Amino acid sequence: MSFKRARKARPADDILRNWTVWSNRHTREQAEDDNSDWVSEQTGIAWPEPGLDLVAPYVVVVSVVGSADVTSHNLRLFVCIRDGFHYDGDHLWASTSPQSPRHMQIHDLLVRDPRNRNAGRGSVLVAALESHSRRHGCSWIGGGISGVDDMPRVEQFYRDRGYSVVKGIPNAPFEWQVLKELTPTGHWSSPS
Repeated sequence: MSFKRARKARPADDILRNWTVWSNRHTREQAEDDNSDWVSEQTGIAWPEPGLDLVAPYVVVVSVVGSADVTSHNLRLFVCIRDGFHYDGDHLWASTSPQSPRHMQIHDLLVRDPRNRNAGRGSVLVAALESHSRRHGCSWIGGGISGVDDMPRVEQFYRDRGYSVVKGIPNAPFEWQVLKELTPTGHWSSPS
């Protein structure tokens, strides 16, 4: 993982402790920003896992929300800023469906500000989704990518994280597809 623009790596337990204190003070503010179209069922930390050594100073919060036909995993990336954390719009949204309960589908991965790219945020989001998916019995993660200006960079991003990237599937809603089989280990590994 590249830390060239990230803040200095810190012990995971320190980050989690600081986030918990901050979160308890800002619960009302977060609730006001929540999407009211969904009913939240569960919120937890997907990154970092306790006990990890030095990690990127990011916290990934996973909100599991439900509707009548799908269970969605909305991950929100919080970034360390001074003594607090701030949600700046970076996210990964994925879901499972009743038809494919062991398959996680990535719908959207966004690091909003181009100046924040190549600082480990996308890697942390993907690693958090993989860890969360393993803990909940998923075997596969897949996703579709519409054509973007810098497709070689996007392709390399997924390949570097162990995904197969397939181009040009006829009659598919996306121009590119990504797919990864998750290993059955429950052990966390830091994103590379």
